[in-house]
Amino acid sequence: MAVSSLSAGNIAEILKTRTTQTQKWADIHWGEGHSVDAGQVYYGLDGYPAALVYTVFRQPGLAKDGAAILARVEQMRALRDAAEQRYIDSEESAKQAAFAEIDAAFAAMRYDDDYGTIVMNIDPNDPVPMKFYNGLPPHYVALEDMKDFARDYLGEGKVKVKRLLFVSFLDMYAEVSINGQTRIENLLRPGEHMQDESLQNRFAATRSEEAIEAWLEKFGDAAEALPPDDEWYERYISSVPDYNSVEQPKYSSHRNGCGPAAAGNVLGYWDDHGYSKLVDGGGSSYRGQRGVDGYLNLVWDEIADAMGYNPNYGTYISMLDNGIRDVANDTSYHNNYNFYVSNGIRYSSAGNDRSTYHGQVNSGKPLVYTSSHPDWNYG
Repeated sequence: MAVSSLSAGNIAEILKTRTTQTQKWADIHWGEGHSVDAGQVYYGLDGYPAALVYTVFRQPGLAKDGAAILARVEQMRALRDAAEQRYIDSEESAKQAAFAEIDAAFAAMRYDDDYGTIVMNIDPNDPVPMKFYNGLPPHYVALEDMKDFARDYLGEGKVKVKRLLFVSFLDMYAEVSINGQTRIENLLRPGEHMQDESLQNRFAATRSEEAIEAWLEKFGDAAEALPPDDEWYERYISSVPDYNSVEQPKYSSHRNGCGPAAAGNVLGYWDDHGYSKLVDGGGSSYRGQRGVDGYLNLVWDEIADAMGYNPNYGTYISMLDNGIRDVANDTSYHNNYNFYVSNGIRYSSAGNDRSTYHGQVNSGKPLVYTSSHPDWNYG
């Protein structure tokens, strides 16, 4: 699926370099032999390109054109819609099982075993992904839901996706229009438009190709941004799980859940490394059910509860260590591991000095890294 294209000389070099870098990270994370697409451009608040979102094809023989991918998603979406109707029609005693069907169908829409997603900064001098995870990017998974919600607000008609928008890796949107009326739709939480209505008018119009070309000149020679093969990373902890921060049905009250999901990934890692009671009922890959067992229960019930998570505003950064400590050490969560948890490793200039973070990762200890959103004061 492509809603925008960039073709001028320096732009083409930037895209080529980014694709090469992304392919390298796909090889590191999922193993060699998986291909990536050309990347989808997302625009920032200033009207310039902000991010490239890549689809990784992790199974042989997968069709790579957007229409074929969307057709696969639509098959699972139909199953999810049917499950939602069964939930509405079911007796109260059967709603938990029906809800589990919705949850499973929603997860199936991402095709976690077939695809992967890598989000890269447009700047080729920043070779590290902002985010990567199993499953399809949101502009595939959420496209039809987004169109449905747009029609709810703007009326019936053909929905035109004008451009994709990027505020942060937790805030990705699409600008859509129906019969000349425009709406900014949330790709990660379809149906939930901008949290701050004033932001609807803060996205500048997309710059001209000439303006973008001149803007990208500051990045210099894109080819020089490619490090040697042995300098891509110091240490990569491959056995950390990949719990998705938006793994919930579209009608759930769930918002972002970045804090519980990040903490869950760390505890899931330690569940596989000597602390097997953290994920009830199985190892870190055991999904389970909300309120019962598995990593869904660990992340969205135990950790989220211990952190004071609220679907309307998320989790305060100051509560992250408390939540991890409670779940790992409190017998009410069936654990008593006496973990030491610190929330004191902080840098005001983390972009310039990451030595402490590097030291933790290089010693085989995954960590929760927090940063502020550019437009809202949460982590």
